[in-house]
Amino acid sequence: MNNDKRFAGVLGGGEYDLLKKALWYYDDLEDTVAKQVAQAVSNVDNPKLLEIGIGSGITTAFVLNEIGATKNIEIYAIDNEQKMLDEAEQRFSGIDGLKFIAADIFEYLKDIEDGYFDACYSGYVIHNFDPVARGQLFKELGRVIKTGGVFVNGDKIVLDDPTLQKEAYEKEVKTFNAFDEIGRPDIREEWTSHYAEDEKVRFAEAEQKKVLEENGFNRVKFVFRELMGCVAVATKE
Repeated sequence: MNNDKRFAGVLGGGEYDLLKKALWYYDDLEDTVAKQVAQAVSNVDNPKLLEIGIGSGITTAFVLNEIGATKNIEIYAIDNEQKMLDEAEQRFSGIDGLKFIAADIFEYLKDIEDGYFDACYSGYVIHNFDPVARGQLFKELGRVIKTGGVFVNGDKIVLDDPTLQKEAYEKEVKTFNAFDEIGRPDIREEWTSHYAEDEKVRFAEAEQKKVLEENGFNRVKFVFRELMGCVAVATKE
């Protein structure tokens, strides 16, 4: 993820968790990701999971809560921001099966054997990549996820309908006023700026579906949607 060091400042670490103060649906989206991952590996004895961009561990916590106590899992959690990894390591201290890996995702995946992972998931990461990088990433995911494995992406995914997208964008940015109410206008400003930057590398539903299908995934479904928050699920053929 060498093109995406976007959370080294005020949005890094625990401040990222404050996003839930604004986005009322945040926990529901993360819970949907976790349930989809759990369902995908329900018949796998010792599943190997890849998490792209663990951040401060928000998505990880939902996944562990959903399946961590029911089976032995290995989660290979990748991030290129040491501040984020430090936060996650502290958060999950003493929990077996979590492997924290400070690396660029592309550098890491090139050394992984074909079909190594039973499932891959990500929360609010891939939309930060530019379209070329997204294409490269999904090509690698099509290789390292085994046949029958699943990819789950909880992310900011642009609606294909431009009118609905404009409405969703404006409503979502407006929710950041909640940070003023807790005395953190700096976070409001940072998230508003972040969203403006995302507009330059928009990640739309049509692109998500197309890039998955091009790389061996089928049954692409969008199983959750609130404003720009969306969960996409696909199975490797």
